[in-house]
Amino acid sequence: AMKGMEGMEMAGMDNSGNSTNHLMLYVANASGKEVSGAKVGVPVLDGSTLLLVSTGSANGEVVVALVDADGEGGSKVDTRTSRGTTEATYTFSSAPVVGELDAGVVRNHAIAGLAALGAGVVEGARDLTAGYIKDRKQFGRSLAEFQAVAQQIADVYIASRTVTLTATEVVRRIDAGDPVGDDLAVAAYWFANRAPAAMQICQHLHGGMGVDETYAMPGYFAAVRDIARHLGGPAALAEAELRVGTLPE
Repeated sequence: AMKGMEGMEMAGMDNSGNSTNHLMLYVANASGKEVSGAKVGVPVLDGSTLLLVSTGSANGEVVVALVDADGEGGSKVDTRTSRGTTEATYTFSSAPVVGELDAGVVRNHAIAGLAALGAGVVEGARDLTAGYIKDRKQFGRSLAEFQAVAQQIADVYIASRTVTLTATEVVRRIDAGDPVGDDLAVAAYWFANRAPAAMQICQHLHGGMGVDETYAMPGYFAAVRDIARHLGGPAALAEAELRVGTLPE
């Protein structure tokens, strides 16, 4: 489930563009177009909201249907995430469709947006950690002066630059109208593969401060986990390898 445009939420489209979570059925009949099924892990926005719901039609086509979050035929159960935000499970039973969007366009923009957001989150954690090890003293020296610490923060910088580069490229290609399928798979791959590991290093370099809930680092770590999950997690890695071959470690 991914946040979509302002005032909308994207419910259950995975990195391959297929409907996820539970089977969603899209039906056009005499009374109009309807969707039935369920979606889990959908980010909840404040105020009046339309849901972007990925569904499968009878002919196998993926359709992104606009559904009123508070309309008839729908119900919601809220859940809390590890970073304190709210997600929900939406269940639909012949819920009316109020509009449709191009599934490919929505998918591409959603993945690119998540990749860009994730790159910014990793940069924030990187800079927070760099500042901490510069100011924290041990044995009369800054932590950053120890060789082992310097090597670890260098790995974080490499991971950060990698996810920033891949995110920037997918945004550039979408803006230019260039083919972007392989680049989206690569961006999702590198984020799911490298960003969580970089957060582990950042948390480790913070020591006990890194697990203090009143400090920023746990929020960065939880956000990266959520973004990696929304990008497809291990499924993103598998799709990238299928699309562009085995990527280097």
